[in-house]
Amino acid sequence: MTTKARISQFCSYIVLIFNVTAGALYFGAENLTAIVQLLAGYNVTSRPLPVRIQLPFDAEQSPIYELLVIVLFLHSMTLVFPVNLLSGLVFSLVFHACGQIDIICQELKNISEKMSHYGSSTYTTGMLIERHNRVISFSKNIDKVFSFIALMQILGNTLVICFLGLVLMTSHTDIDIGLLKTMFAYMGISLEVFVVCFVGEYLCIKSKSLGDAAYESLWYNMSPSHVKKLLLIIMRSQKQLTITAGGITNLSLESFTSIMKASASYMSVLKAMY
Repeated sequence: MTTKARISQFCSYIVLIFNVTAGALYFGAENLTAIVQLLAGYNVTSRPLPVRIQLPFDAEQSPIYELLVIVLFLHSMTLVFPVNLLSGLVFSLVFHACGQIDIICQELKNISEKMSHYGSSTYTTGMLIERHNRVISFSKNIDKVFSFIALMQILGNTLVICFLGLVLMTSHTDIDIGLLKTMFAYMGISLEVFVVCFVGEYLCIKSKSLGDAAYESLWYNMSPSHVKKLLLIIMRSQKQLTITAGGITNLSLESFTSIMKASASYMSVLKAMY
């Protein structure tokens, strides 16, 4: 469980650092470029804002412009942090469930060492089944909490990927700060979709490994009552634990591939219409 917690923490930090970097570059790159050019002595006349908005007053006058830049940048970054906190929470919960499954698998491998006393071995097998049921219930609760959130995130990110991809496809200029920030934003949004699909795939793989661990135990040396209980674990593990997107589809790496393929198809349609 300590290893799982460290892996979850590491993955959360990586996603957070990358998305914060991409968000800061996307919302603040033009302002940073203008500041650098101003410090270098260039005659900078344009005053870009982090977000393109239309205001009923003159926003290029100081100190209104500086205040707007700070407020809009902070507001934009506050939209980046909740998504990363949500990803970190999903990482933690799923890795916790997978860690409990690993513990059950390890106990199944060591169960042959506890068969010297029949009653003790029966009690251990029953406790493993009870722990397996708790893991199943916990995984279902995760799916209930994040199912609708994952659906909205996938639908929204798919649209954003399509439009960002259209910007990249229709850009005929050399690499500049605008194209660079679009590329980082594209990779950041794709990473969010990958994270959701990855945790679903990982949970599915771990749930299947529990049945393999039960079969690979020394069940042929056990009493019929032990074998029946192991058979229950094997049969239940065949129904994979998954995280769904609104109960419509299971989240997996295959789903991530389908999402990216659909996004590419939509980008081609948008480009043809453009």
